Amino acid sequence: MKHGWISLVVALALVAIGFGVLPAPRVWAGAATTTYDYVPAYIPDDSTPIVVRVTFSGLTLGDCYVYKARLYKASTYYGETWNATTSNWVASGGIYSSQNQFTATATSQSFWVYVRNSTLAASTISGDARLAIVASSNGATCAAGLSFNNGTPANVTIIKMTSGGTPVQFGGWLEETNGAARADRAIVIKNGSTIVGMYVAENNGVNEGYPAVLSAAPAAPVAAGYFKIAVPDCVSCNYTVESWALTTPGSAVGQVNTMGAGGCPNTVTAGSTTSLDACSAPTAITLRTLSATSRSTATVPIASLALLGGLAALMRRRKA
Repeated sequence: MKHGWISLVVALALVAIGFGVLPAPRVWAGAATTTYDYVPAYIPDDSTPIVVRVTFSGLTLGDCYVYKARLYKASTYYGETWNATTSNWVASGGIYSSQNQFTATATSQSFWVYVRNSTLAASTISGDARLAIVASSNGATCAAGLSFNNGTPANVTIIKMTSGGTPVQFGGWLEETNGAARADRAIVIKNGSTIVGMYVAENNGVNEGYPAVLSAAPAAPVAAGYFKIAVPDCVSCNYTVESWALTTPGSAVGQVNTMGAGGCPNTVTAGSTTSLDACSAPTAITLRTLSATSRSTATVPIASLALLGGLAALMRRRKA
């Protein structure tokens, strides 16, 4: 009888593993765990913004969370986050009430976060900087006294957007003024599988500080589908340009272009803007390979085997 109970406990444990119902790791009170779903590897040293897709998990239903971006080297914080509610860029060190806020309606929620640099110069960086997008709460009402934990940040490289000097990496801009089909989509510039630049095409509701009309462009920056994205400078870049629906990130929709093909230029000059308006023929869309941020599905067959093994052991014990 004793051995029968042991077998039953073991079998039930295996079943629990198979269905994934074992307790999750605890998160310290008030903190949300950040997963960087998609983040560009480079951030310009000027005020050109980028966009990052993050998921906050470990949320408490009904609690009010404050979140912001922290761009830093060593222990000094830089960076600003766009607050769509107040239509302002808010510094990392800004008071809690000026930061983005949301009330948790689920234990895991995802956001597109607009970030830009503030005085973290490329010429002063000898290696990678860090980008942390952090959320915190101390209850149902957003109040002062929040404590933010950087958790595990994303590694980024600050690129210098002017020529001259000795930074780690120079950068230029890719711009499209006639991309109406890309309106309100995330524009993702890749070098192979690495995201080197990412932003959302107009009209995204963000004040980037662009002039009302660009003298060298046929459309104003607020025209639907317009984008300007900072990327590392290169010769024979072969960067690919993808559009993602904001609700289904990670999968290209519509036209995908490759620099150097279909009329696209293939060079990005430091401190200069390269127009993609000449790009015409789309490239073939191939199946996307698993990226570092993709979640592996290997645990599904493993859990299934564990479940079957546990049930088989239980049946053998009962027959005995």
